[in-house]
Amino acid sequence: MARPKKDDTAKKDSKGIKFSDAQFYADENGISVEVIDKFFSIAQKHDVLTDKDKKIIAEQAKFYLLKGEDDIQAMRKKDTHKISATDIVYSEEGYREAKMELYILKTWKQGKCEEQIGIARSYGDLSENAEYDAAKEEQTKTANKILEIEDQLKHAVITDNEIVTIKFDGEDEEETFEICGTTEANPEENKISNQSPLAKALAGKKAGDIVEYEAPSGIIKVQIIKKEK
Repeated sequence: MARPKKDDTAKKDSKGIKFSDAQFYADENGISVEVIDKFFSIAQKHDVLTDKDKKIIAEQAKFYLLKGEDDIQAMRKKDTHKISATDIVYSEEGYREAKMELYILKTWKQGKCEEQIGIARSYGDLSENAEYDAAKEEQTKTANKILEIEDQLKHAVITDNEIVTIKFDGEDEEETFEICGTTEANPEENKISNQSPLAKALAGKKAGDIVEYEAPSGIIKVQIIKKEK
């Protein structure tokens, strides 16, 4: 997820030192810059990060996140819960990010979609109104994304992501993977889903064990070098 672009409008302190928008609003609201940066990144992804909204997003982020901490701690009690096929596994960070995205979509994105539809209606004939069609399509996509996240959060189980270092049979170099839920999986960052064949083969095993799993290319054997939370 891209970080918000830094520009020449960054705030300055009393000594004239420039700060990023995220740093400025984090200091102003007494929460970490990482939290504000994540909020801004999600808002930017959904095209609702205007200068007017930054201050409001930052102010509400503080209270929204604090409100959600009780949920997280309660769900942490499921740490030893046997994960089923219907459970959606999150790390604490991943769960917070999903809640942030849902909040941004429901609080800002839906309103922007309605605003764009209203503007497009003012252009007249809707039968040949590309702007109206695009706005309606975006509204539908937003509504579907909200339903998707809400459904995932209903089945959320929070656990610690596991870091596993392995060596593939016949290879000299070691590789490290982070085992996470399907919503956080990202092969480019070596984050693999707990539902993947490799993760399932590694589950419950310890350093030194040799395991096998089935891949499209055939049976693959790996040795576990290290496992950590």
